[in-house]
Amino acid sequence: MVIYTPPSVAKDIPVIDLAESFSHDIEKRKAVAWEIHKAARQTGFFYIKNHGVPVELQKAYFDLAKEYFASPMDEKMQISSKNSVYLRGYEPIAAQTLDEGSPPDLKEGFLLGRDLTESHPYVKNKTPYHGPNQWPEGNPHFRQQAEDYMRHMELLGRKLVRLLALSLELPEDFFDEGLKEPMIISRMLYYPSQPKDAQVNQLGAGAHTDWGLITLLLQDAVGGLEVRNVDGEWLKAPCIENTALLQIVGGDKLIIPFC
Repeated sequence: MVIYTPPSVAKDIPVIDLAESFSHDIEKRKAVAWEIHKAARQTGFFYIKNHGVPVELQKAYFDLAKEYFASPMDEKMQISSKNSVYLRGYEPIAAQTLDEGSPPDLKEGFLLGRDLTESHPYVKNKTPYHGPNQWPEGNPHFRQQAEDYMRHMELLGRKLVRLLALSLELPEDFFDEGLKEPMIISRMLYYPSQPKDAQVNQLGAGAHTDWGLITLLLQDAVGGLEVRNVDGEWLKAPCIENTALLQIVGGDKLIIPFC
């Protein structure tokens, strides 16, 4: 006799290899989708490797972010996100409080998205978060590099959504109709060293759940990220080389950078 006991809560974050998801064999793609199914149900978070985004492109994007955040404050504030109704531009330290009731977050950010012109129907209709980007003027390569990175990440996101459809035993293109005009936000983040005068529970980014469909997070070797399982336990989510951390949005999982 096998005595049943409830399964234990996940204590780690799985790493899913996407290599076979690029196969022409649907059964191989379904096998990867099943791994995503299990990870999404059991932890809500998972790493992905062999995802097709070139390592050189990832490194270049980190370098671009470091260069931007090191630029003078007055230059950064010229394209403050407060100047944009589309959630675009620079966010200074303490501009956001993700964990309600906690002190403001100790991070800088730069927000980008699909660069839509004023003639686009979504912009004309004032659809939230759809509109033109604000671009820094000091770096002539910034826009090209940022848009190149976002193109790769959009393709990866679309692929992952197709795998999610397979994981639910739906047609692979089930969600395609809803992604004809997707809302995409790319956010560069910089977490300075924690100041000695930081307030109690003042973190790089407070505990929060993301909004949208999926979140793809690329982190560097500094690390500091933690996620919470269903038992309320915080799990470290360290940087794993050449991977991205993925969150399926819509559950009660929390994600928090302690950088």
